[in-house]
Amino acid sequence: MSALRAQLRRLRMALHRLRYRAWQVHPTSYLARRCVIHPSLQMGAYGYIGAGAVIPAGVIMGNYVMIGPDLLITGDDHRIDRPGLAVIFSGRPAPRPVVLEDDVWIGARVTILRGVRIGRGAVIAAGAVVTRDVAPYTIAGGVPARPIRMRFTETERAQHDRYLAGPPEEGVYCRND
Repeated sequence: MSALRAQLRRLRMALHRLRYRAWQVHPTSYLARRCVIHPSLQMGAYGYIGAGAVIPAGVIMGNYVMIGPDLLITGDDHRIDRPGLAVIFSGRPAPRPVVLEDDVWIGARVTILRGVRIGRGAVIAAGAVVTRDVAPYTIAGGVPARPIRMRFTETERAQHDRYLAGPPEEGVYCRND
């Protein structure tokens, strides 16, 4: 990336962090337009959140997290276990956090329910509805999301874990190999 493009990206990201009041988002991460992002979002280095994301309070993202357009993190916003009260009057439970560990890739139009942890290196297919935790390095998809296969062999996983254990560093974005 040219020096000028890098400076423009940093400036644009600073403006987006200002717009969303996202002070706990690392300066190298990018937040697209048209998002609804709670100011409590914590996000590590070199991440990306695509346009149209809806991210409530209590979300923690690691380094290198990549999110496609129209992510929805939702759920736990109404009690349904109180007989004699309409759902609208039954109150809200305490919100559970959502954790996306390092190097997670979330496809377009994914829904993640509150209380879910998506493990390091996992990939979530476009359109999935994630209702349960996803193990590290798992590729998951469907409604509800289920494991499809593992992303790496054990040897590759160990190599990737060593890379992620180091300090975050910038690479070439979406290069063609």
